[in-house]
Amino acid sequence: MEALGIVLLCLLSIVTVGILMWLLRRCMHFRRYDYTVLRADMSLAEHLHEEKKLLDKTVQDAALLNCQYYLRSKGHFELLRQCPNIGSRSEKNCFQVSRIGSNEKLLLAMFPASSPCPHDSDKLINELLLLLKHPYLYSGVMIDTLPEQGLVSVLQPFNKDGSLKDIIYHSKPLDRWQTKYSRCGIVLPPTSIRKYCRQILEALLYLRGKGFTSFQHLHSGNVLIRKDCCKLTGVENILLGMKPKLQSVITRLVKHKADAFDSVCFGHLLFELCTGYELDSAAPQPRHLLDIAGHDAVELLNFIFYSDTIPGINEISTHSYFKGVDLKEMRAFNPAPIRLTPAMKSCINKTNKTAADLLSRKHRLGKKEKVNH
Repeated sequence: MEALGIVLLCLLSIVTVGILMWLLRRCMHFRRYDYTVLRADMSLAEHLHEEKKLLDKTVQDAALLNCQYYLRSKGHFELLRQCPNIGSRSEKNCFQVSRIGSNEKLLLAMFPASSPCPHDSDKLINELLLLLKHPYLYSGVMIDTLPEQGLVSVLQPFNKDGSLKDIIYHSKPLDRWQTKYSRCGIVLPPTSIRKYCRQILEALLYLRGKGFTSFQHLHSGNVLIRKDCCKLTGVENILLGMKPKLQSVITRLVKHKADAFDSVCFGHLLFELCTGYELDSAAPQPRHLLDIAGHDAVELLNFIFYSDTIPGINEISTHSYFKGVDLKEMRAFNPAPIRLTPAMKSCINKTNKTAADLLSRKHRLGKKEKVNH
């Protein structure tokens, strides 16, 4: 009887364990089912966000490979870090590099070449950039085209103080674009606004004097700050035939007048300095005027945006708003005469024609869309 009891006890234990295993497996089955449902219920926004992250990672990896290939081909640079998307052009990838054996940090930007590019000689463009020297122009910029990859590289000294936009939004130059300018910025002191704007105008006048009819790439991100002094950058953009950032916003206002383009871009920059945010229309609207009411730059903004004809850069520079501004850097500026070669003059003429054609084509398309609408 004792042996029978032991056998029955063993059988009962086995049955009990079997029942427990069956219940456990059934429970796990339902938990897996619930988890699958939760994954299926993941929001579309989350799903798209994950896909975008994966795509961004793929693009970043491809850009890094292009950069490493380029640096190896040059032989005298080393990669310090791959930067996040620090500018408004999503197709532009930036890297911090340095010359081997040097502690100087450089910023390398790589982006698709424009089509068609006005020029086919890197050497000519770099020689021209080297000649353009002014206290309010950023120097040391070199370009290189990579035909096999369809890319352009732009190398320049890294400016740790950042741009005028970084000053406005209290951001660091190498922070991600989507986050560093997502909040409203600060309004700069009136004396700083007058000084910075007058320096920028002086740089634009210098380029006009060298034959460039229009700069077209003026915005706060293309004005670097060094020792409380403005340095206009982006001259290579017009030489490479790049589309201006503000073109789609202001083309209908300036129509096909290339010389008015810089004036309106300057007005946008002045507005941003006075309000801490970018103007989202060609000219200030009633909702914008409330934010600049009482500011001492109102008269100049009215002069730029609401005159019968858009004033030129020279007219803006002589406006009473800038009375008393001291351009101390200009007092020490005693440049040697610049001799532009026939090839350089031809380069500038082609640049002007490409810029004018781009603006005129955009204006015609805008008129066509308006008629169709």
